[in-house]
Amino acid sequence: MGGKRRRSPGGGTRGTEAKQPAIAPAGRSVAVTGAFGFLGRMLIARLEANPAIDRILALDLKPPPGTLRKTAFVQVDLTHPRSDRRMAEAFAQAGTDSIVHLALLYNPIHNAAYAHEVDAIGTLQLLGAAAAARVGSIVALSSTALYGASPDNPSFLTEDRPLRPSPQSRFLADKLEVERQFEAFRVQQPHAAVTILRMAALLGPTVRNPATQLLGRPIVPVLLGHDPLMQFLHEDDAVRALEVAVIKRVGGVFNVAPPGALPLSSILRLLGRTALPLPGVVARAGMGALWSILGFGTPPSWLDYLRYVWVADGSRAARELGFEYHHSSREAVLAFGLAGGVPAERLVTVG
Repeated sequence: MGGKRRRSPGGGTRGTEAKQPAIAPAGRSVAVTGAFGFLGRMLIARLEANPAIDRILALDLKPPPGTLRKTAFVQVDLTHPRSDRRMAEAFAQAGTDSIVHLALLYNPIHNAAYAHEVDAIGTLQLLGAAAAARVGSIVALSSTALYGASPDNPSFLTEDRPLRPSPQSRFLADKLEVERQFEAFRVQQPHAAVTILRMAALLGPTVRNPATQLLGRPIVPVLLGHDPLMQFLHEDDAVRALEVAVIKRVGGVFNVAPPGALPLSSILRLLGRTALPLPGVVARAGMGALWSILGFGTPPSWLDYLRYVWVADGSRAARELGFEYHHSSREAVLAFGLAGGVPAERLVTVG
């Protein structure tokens, strides 16, 4: 693909300068990349219902489903070498003042080159377009997994902690590069408010990610001698946090992580799963075989997240964004369990 080019995220490339309309439309205008994904669909539904938002640009390979009153669809492949120009023109014509970047992979995949194209190169294309169109604010999706799981982690990870994800995870390496691109954009485009939301692992009725792949099995491999505290963000809170960030336009880095954490053993009892304790060497070999040979499961680079604590402090989002969590970690697990057919009476009585 042509996306192998490297550029400054704030500078764009030759030909990316957007033609500004003679009169920009009035009112709030928000663009959402990855609009067809589950978070994109849910966010656009909320923005459609929000009277503060006048226009929405949905950017993706496919349009979001349903009849949408405020939303215009722009077909864009962020890995295409000219997608920055197409997006810059669309932003300028719509008078876009805010972008929410959700065109990212939510699960590790085997094709590392394509994953890098989507996450790292796609983000560069977007930031080049945002710089050319002088967009005033960008909301970026990130993860508390970037803090890494380590025996010397504090009880609660705050936003000023260093980012040190597993060095074996190509998936997280791309996420780390995306964050660094947004930080470079913030420095080079000081007029723009850049909001990075580091979200805890998502759970809920519709999300699919490494956490749901692990907890969705009837027999769950765990590491012998380890029972880490775990933290989950309900998917509805995730979408609400994105909406609040769009409305507030407050730059900075914010953990979006609910109060409360549960030991892994309690989560498995709550869901009626059977734990299969394995020595670390055996677990790594088994996960590696499932991932590399059979083509499914979770990469073994995630094992440390089943061994050590990586619970984040989400209070800054409450203080500075005014974000209110509607669901605890336990309630996110309950919603996931109910959607997966766990009897409601069990979810109420076990924990």
